[in-house]
Amino acid sequence: MRRVTLMASLVAVAASAGVGEWLPFSILTPAVAQAPAEPEMPPTVEPSPPPAEPPPVDFAPAPAPLPSATPAPTTPPPLPFVVPPTEFVAPEQGEFGPVLRVMPAHRIAMMEAGRPLPETDPLVARSAVALSQLTGKYLEDAPRIVDLTIKTCAAIRLAKGTVSPLDLMDGALHLKRPTTNNGSRPRQFEKFATAYRKARLAGGKDHAKAMAEIQGPPVPQPAPR
Repeated sequence: MRRVTLMASLVAVAASAGVGEWLPFSILTPAVAQAPAEPEMPPTVEPSPPPAEPPPVDFAPAPAPLPSATPAPTTPPPLPFVVPPTEFVAPEQGEFGPVLRVMPAHRIAMMEAGRPLPETDPLVARSAVALSQLTGKYLEDAPRIVDLTIKTCAAIRLAKGTVSPLDLMDGALHLKRPTTNNGSRPRQFEKFATAYRKARLAGGKDHAKAMAEIQGPPVPQPAPR
């Protein structure tokens, strides 16, 4: 009876307090004793805040380049007109700008006079008449005849010779045709100018002797029957 009472007292004490607090031994079962403890969660690491951006640095603006004393021109200036050494330009030709066209007869007249002439000068009219007659006897036109005449006279003058463009043209105008079968063919002024230049420069002849050489000896006329 006393044992029952002691057991009832122990059960009452166990109900009021934990069993493990007063029992001298562990009442856990082997399964409970061997159960692994729950792993501890690692402490959460809060991300570090992003580094603060450095404050903007104010740079002093670069100084503007000083204007040059003489600014470079955007377009080159026009070149001055250079007068060819063997010819003259029109009297109204300016120092700058395009070259004014000079008529063929006007070119011959100015080379003959050795100075600029107006278009109304009588020497221009004389040159025009000679050119009109030469174009009727030779294959070349007036501009080509003038070019050949000026080049021939310029070559003779560069060799310290004297020559007249109008005399050269007059000699070509009065040059007699050969009496051969080729006498009826149109003549070439270029061949005449080449022969005249050769006689004046290589032969050292004056105008009259050069024309005599080009013309050749007189052809004997057949005796009348």
